[in-house]
Amino acid sequence: MDIEGIENEIVRNEKNCIVFMSARFCKTCKTLNPAFTRMARMNQENGNNNVSFVKAETSGASGKKLAKHVSVIAVPSFVFYREGKILGQASVSKLPSRKIDKALELLASGSDWDYSIMDEE
Repeated sequence: MDIEGIENEIVRNEKNCIVFMSARFCKTCKTLNPAFTRMARMNQENGNNNVSFVKAETSGASGKKLAKHVSVIAVPSFVFYREGKILGQASVSKLPSRKIDKALELLASGSDWDYSIMDEE
């Protein structure tokens, strides 16, 4: 997904979403990719359709623009959107992750983003 995709699919539709920001050259990203896909599938199977799971590439010109647009400095990163607005970001090296679980709880609860909670892992 690129900037236009984010704007059209998430922002304009005011979606709740987690965007997995990765890069082709990143070994950790490659390791996380199947786990993120499983996490999305399990979320959908559990009937939790109010959060979309999206993957975005930060390589290449459009990927670099997207990373800059959402203020991602390093990959892998996860950007959380609530009702089409960026709520916060988290970075992990493995999934499942308590940090991502906490972020999803904040997203679902309507609470404000709390980076101190994200630092507890």
